Amino acid sequence: MARFAATGLSAASDLYSTPMAQTVSGAGWSTIATGAWPDKHNVVDHSFAKPNDEYYPDSMSRLEAASPRSSMLVVGTWNPIPDTIFGKATDLRVRGGNDADTTAKAADDLKNGNPDATFVHLDDIDGAGHSAGSSSAAYATAHTTAAPRRSSARPSSSPAARASSPRAARTSRSWTSPPLGGPLTTPACPPAA
Repeated sequence: MARFAATGLSAASDLYSTPMAQTVSGAGWSTIATGAWPDKHNVVDHSFAKPNDEYYPDSMSRLEAASPRSSMLVVGTWNPIPDTIFGKATDLRVRGGNDADTTAKAADDLKNGNPDATFVHLDDIDGAGHSAGSSSAAYATAHTTAAPRRSSARPSSSPAARASSPRAARTSRSWTSPPLGGPLTTPACPPAA
């Protein structure tokens, strides 16, 4: 853990815990997708029994409501990410199966499609944390393995690749999400050619 702290991968957290919700993936990923804590979005476990989607929709549903002509892509290794956590407003929801497959599918959809907003979920880090703990060698390895996958899911930044891509006109991209609970903004992008 000291190595993670030294490289900025660890910090103090105000993350929710019991009794608000279990620290499980359903509640955690719903918090990331909605920008609201479990006491607001109402996903407290993996059952997704009574999500409060009407008042705390996921970010893709919010984008669709604000800009119905926008195209949204969600690719996830853990099936509830594309199937449940992100709502039906998402134009293309893709199951990856494993992180390598998720990365390949995301890269293909970004290269050949033209989504205005994209969410890519890689699960190996989460799985290693659940199975071996955040201080384990498996967790450290999962972080090391995920870094090149995150990069390979992004469209190439070479001028030749950009010029041949349907995304060529889109030069102003934000690859980070808004702060949790912060305003959801869309970078200004010129229309695709």
